[in-house]
Amino acid sequence: VFDRGAAVVIAQQEAPRYWGISIRVGSHISLFDTGSGHVLLAFRSPQERKMMIAEHLQSTEQLNLTPEFFARLD
Repeated sequence: VFDRGAAVVIAQQEAPRYWGISIRVGSHISLFDTGSGHVLLAFRSPQERKMMIAEHLQSTEQLNLTPEFFARLD
């Protein structure tokens, strides 16, 4: 879920086989450097995306978001 400028992990699922990847519940992850963050942005309206990006920029350094990045979200 999105919370105050970041994606927050709210659930965890065990891997069905030997190998797996784990991220702790409650972890804050980037909207721009993770697949999960991209999914959160991709399924929002353009207005919601602008709000999410603005909130993220308040809590971090300036980003260089290219037109190609936004094209991938659509």
